[in-house]
Amino acid sequence: MKNTALTVALTITVALATAPATAAVKVFLMAGQSNMQGVGTATEAPAPYKAPQTDVKYWQTDGYGKEEGWTDLRPKIVRDFFGPELSFGYTLKHSVFPNDSIYLVKYGIGGTTLVADWRPDGTGYCYNGFKAAVSAAMRNLTNAGLAPSIVGMIWMQGEGEAHTSVGAAQYAANLTKFISAVRSDFATPNMPFVVGRISTYYGSKANNALVRMAEETVPRQMQHVSWINTDDMGLWPLGTDFPGHYNAPGQIQLGIRFANAIGHVVSADSSSPAKPALATRDDEAMRRWRANRFGLFLHWGLYAVAGGQWQGKEAPSAAEWIQKAACLSTAEYATLVHQFNPTKYDPQAWARMARAMGVRYVTITTKHHDGFCLWDSKFTDFDVAATPYGRDLLGPLVKALTAEGVDVHFYYSIMDWHHPDYRSAVLSSDDRRAYDRYFEFMKNQLRELLTRYPEVRTLWFDGQWEASYCENPEYAERLEAFLREVKPSIIINNRIGAGASGNIDYDATGRPFADYTAGFERELPLVGSVMLYDWEAGMTLPENQWGYRKVWKGHVKTASELTPMLAQCASQGGNFMINFGPKPDGTFREEELAVARDMGRWMKLNGAAIYGTYASTFGMPRWGYITEKATAAGGHTIYLCVFRRPDGNSVKLAVPRSRVHACYRLDNPRETCEVREDGPRRVAIALPPKLDPLATVIALEVTP
Repeated sequence: MKNTALTVALTITVALATAPATAAVKVFLMAGQSNMQGVGTATEAPAPYKAPQTDVKYWQTDGYGKEEGWTDLRPKIVRDFFGPELSFGYTLKHSVFPNDSIYLVKYGIGGTTLVADWRPDGTGYCYNGFKAAVSAAMRNLTNAGLAPSIVGMIWMQGEGEAHTSVGAAQYAANLTKFISAVRSDFATPNMPFVVGRISTYYGSKANNALVRMAEETVPRQMQHVSWINTDDMGLWPLGTDFPGHYNAPGQIQLGIRFANAIGHVVSADSSSPAKPALATRDDEAMRRWRANRFGLFLHWGLYAVAGGQWQGKEAPSAAEWIQKAACLSTAEYATLVHQFNPTKYDPQAWARMARAMGVRYVTITTKHHDGFCLWDSKFTDFDVAATPYGRDLLGPLVKALTAEGVDVHFYYSIMDWHHPDYRSAVLSSDDRRAYDRYFEFMKNQLRELLTRYPEVRTLWFDGQWEASYCENPEYAERLEAFLREVKPSIIINNRIGAGASGNIDYDATGRPFADYTAGFERELPLVGSVMLYDWEAGMTLPENQWGYRKVWKGHVKTASELTPMLAQCASQGGNFMINFGPKPDGTFREEELAVARDMGRWMKLNGAAIYGTYASTFGMPRWGYITEKATAAGGHTIYLCVFRRPDGNSVKLAVPRSRVHACYRLDNPRETCEVREDGPRRVAIALPPKLDPLATVIALEVTP
């Protein structure tokens, strides 16, 4: 519902507005609900945003009529508050577009959670005010002798109408109308548009699923529309600095994310950045990790013997959690040691399968939550040496994978149900001493893994959520520092991290700990979202099984579903792992082998569209996904991964025809595709008559 107590803020931010007369300047629009109005307390604005930014000018007309005219960008623009404009303007000028004069036109309204309020058909009470404000700002700049052009827009709004199936469709339709109207009214047909999503405000998983469905519809319908996630940066729950509004650190992070996201989308006319804007590392090891793109996850251990069953009964949870699901004591579970004998284990065959599948790295569980180790460890007897097999499982696999040119990553669980000193919580001095001993045990094992198997490039942590670890962040800090001392080049996922307030994986501003985020477990990012950090997703074939389970129930994914997931991950600058759960005898089930064969066939012909590519700036078309890769000549190749034949049998892209050097089918480069001009700075590419059953990739080579 509309709030009758509305407040309105209009601002224009100018970076170095000392350009000569008729100078071309970039204008960015910024609009939405109350967080765009200015709601962090000025006293909490951190450096470098606290002092007036003399190189960023700000035009203000607020709903209270207090200030009008040019001023240095600073807190207290609107009464005593600030919004994301402080860090947005600063980041645009000092990081994203340092050589440009940048103007920000901002229009924020408090009290609205409906996109319908921004409809341009006269029924949305926000749009007319927004249009008038932007028009006035553009006239002002023109009258000042400048040549302004609107380059992009950021927008943040609640999804109030999206929480029913009918409402979700209305939400998508209203947002599409709003974006179309802005582009039409200001003669910017391809203007990049970035939306901040705040769906977790509404709490329910069912509601959020409806919101996500609605959100993913929009970038499929319109090019250059993207999202950023705002659910993890401290905007919710609401801050205590000004009750009922957002907190100051969240406002700063919001502006930084928006600036980098709009910079990514605006770069569509040139080669995209080869790394996420806020990536924590860009050394040789991280660039290799990023270029690999496609991996295989292997969950193997004692739980494979049980196969999800205990005493003839199916366990209700994932197979690797059988010890907890069946309420087994440590001693009961440990009896599986005497049954683990993978006599058919052939590490060379595993490595050949991985290479033929097209994966560039394999992540294997060295120790899962049950504490059982796949190598002969000096620091425990609960390992493979105690089994009838009696031999190291990791060493031969590491050697075989390396020989096949496949990188090796090790999974290691911080949680350990077997070790006598492990504690789920530290509640006493005795618990502290015990957990300290366990921490030393963990360090010893990790040093053992990194020194015994020097080929290992990445450590993939898990089991970090129990209070003993996450409520004592000094353990996380010490562990990461220790590992980087043992092996400086090691790449570490964010599940090693814990923060001062008990947060795991991400710090208080939403930045992932360590080197990349591994938070996408059996899910992918929102279609169209701009990913500002390095990331990786892991996907199972059955609905919720990582380790081997004798009986798979429910839906089982095949290559026809997994291939578009891989392409989506690459198109958003992320890595994708498919999980297999080897049997206790060391073999794989037929469904897994079929996926390996089918994915391998497609990757052999189309791998160039995945390996070494980076996030596309062209959005998420209805017909598939787009990836990009720089060329030695300074141009770039755009890979169009077509999963659905579009109407008209052609795909359209915002690229000038004059820049197209070549266009051909990737799995058969001799088969060229017709490219015709389809309006200003836009081409239409005719598709071949016969498409690959998984996906046909069209390579479009573009000159600088």
